[in-house]
Amino acid sequence: MQTNQDAVPQNPVFANLRKSTLRLFLVFLSLTAGIAMVTVLVGDFGDFEFKILVTTLTISAFSICAMSSFAYLQRGGDTTLASLALVVKSLTAILLIVATWFEVDNLTMLKLLGVMSTASVAFTHAFLLTLVRLEERQRWVQFLGIALLWLLAALIASALVLEVQEDGFYRLLVVVAIAVTLFTLVIPILGRMRKASSTPSSSRLVAVVPSQRLILDLGEDGGYRDADGVRYVVRRADGLEGDVAEGSQNPYG
Repeated sequence: MQTNQDAVPQNPVFANLRKSTLRLFLVFLSLTAGIAMVTVLVGDFGDFEFKILVTTLTISAFSICAMSSFAYLQRGGDTTLASLALVVKSLTAILLIVATWFEVDNLTMLKLLGVMSTASVAFTHAFLLTLVRLEERQRWVQFLGIALLWLLAALIASALVLEVQEDGFYRLLVVVAIAVTLFTLVIPILGRMRKASSTPSSSRLVAVVPSQRLILDLGEDGGYRDADGVRYVVRRADGLEGDVAEGSQNPYG
């Protein structure tokens, strides 16, 4: 489920699809909020209003899930896997809406809906984790986090289908859920750290000379200083007009 983190293709088709699902999400989220507000003001929340609310919420949730698939594809993800995820998410949304309007109470149908909903959330969560760019030596964290995520999804699905009652099973489920939460927090933090370390600052100069690397930071007074606090004069070597930072020392004589 990994994407090519070093070469991100800019596919306008997937970008447009992601924007369309975002608009769909905003429309139905606004509709959901509107229905809720009208219900509170009118004071009448009946069966019909409940079905409308569930329908709009379902479409909003589907939009978010679909958006993660298009973002995954835009980052160079596997087309077959993303397509499978979209099919699962679409079927889940359709089944939930049908079950709501026709008041389905068949246990097998409800179990199937629960398993598919779990898979939809797992796909969405995993795709979002793969969008984070990590250093090569840290990518094992991504693999392990996604593996634990799918283990958690399998445990939840098993609990739904088999109606597990053992206390030890749910203890294991909670432990895995805590681990997934941990990795969900750690992976974006590592991505931010990588981005911060790889993005040059506009207020920093790096001069490389034989057997020496000089790093100058721009101070509040407009001058450049090294790690020891020594100020430097910075001029363009080609003789053209340019910014000059006042200082007391020139590293090149």
